[in-house]
Amino acid sequence: MLFLPGMLQKTIATNEEWDSLASECDNATFFHTREWAELWETYTGGKLKAEAEILTLTDATRVLIPFSVGKSFKQPFFQYLTYPIWTYLSSFIGTYGGWISTRPLTPEQHKTVWDRVSTYNTMLCQNPFDTSLAEANLDWNYPGFTQAIDLEPGFDSYLKNVGKEFRRLLRVAREAGITVERSNAPEDWEACYQIYTASTTQWGNKLLGKEYKRELFDLLSKLDPEKMQLWVARYEGKVIYATVCFYYKQIVHCWLGVGLKEYYRLNQVKLADTAILEDACKRGYRWYDLGPSGGLEGVVNYKSSLKPTKIPANFYIHNSNIRKASNVLIHKARELKQAINWGNALKRSKI
Repeated sequence: MLFLPGMLQKTIATNEEWDSLASECDNATFFHTREWAELWETYTGGKLKAEAEILTLTDATRVLIPFSVGKSFKQPFFQYLTYPIWTYLSSFIGTYGGWISTRPLTPEQHKTVWDRVSTYNTMLCQNPFDTSLAEANLDWNYPGFTQAIDLEPGFDSYLKNVGKEFRRLLRVAREAGITVERSNAPEDWEACYQIYTASTTQWGNKLLGKEYKRELFDLLSKLDPEKMQLWVARYEGKVIYATVCFYYKQIVHCWLGVGLKEYYRLNQVKLADTAILEDACKRGYRWYDLGPSGGLEGVVNYKSSLKPTKIPANFYIHNSNIRKASNVLIHKARELKQAINWGNALKRSKI
């Protein structure tokens, strides 16, 4: 237990507390849930551990901070100096993290939590759907944003807002015979994975991030269907586009969308996004979140064609003094190893 100004106590959340606090928070996203953190714990074979802290503030407000915790450094320079340094990710791969609470926090309360978390070896991503967090003026050190569509006006209003040209392209896709539907069929998950691997070949990891193994898609397919759905677009019976969406509280998150480049002329992505959005409107969701774009202008431009709202989703990355010193040692060790290798190579060349 640790005490700080404005904070009464800190504890590690039980599974039940994590689930309960996340479900009670109106601006929580799927990326704040235990399911999301445990997915990555399983996928990484325990290298990332799902863990959440609960901070109880002096007015009895309980704040939940979900993490994926991993060893960022373990280097046996000498046996007795071998030690781990922990990194706290909240969240990662372009998804939102940070703290959530059952009631809006004041700017001062946000700063109390920030003063604790910002000292960790950490990567934090701002929750763009917490309006009180945006008002706290915290010291994020890497700018970012997401693009999200406000569904409150309804689907008919959305169709009117996107314009005639967008609606024409939707007709082109339908007339070409493109169909869009939800699916959890094993063959469609396999198609999603195959399209994903083809997409990494076409676009490279810059667009899609670190290359994922088949196991991740198997794990995704086993998540609660109330919180995760696979959408597929078919052409002549073949899956040509697939996207993984997460559903939580008032938000639908489009997380991973992959398609075959040779079919993009058919506008299947626009038709799929529109179908997902229409379904979300019918089911009473408030936001269709298109997600951050990794600074890729073409992706930002496509999402802009859907007429979303641009919302800040900044990052904070911090290395402690111990971590910084470790990085220096690693760099020096690599330089020494390289010098030794060059010296050995030079000796062999003279023999």
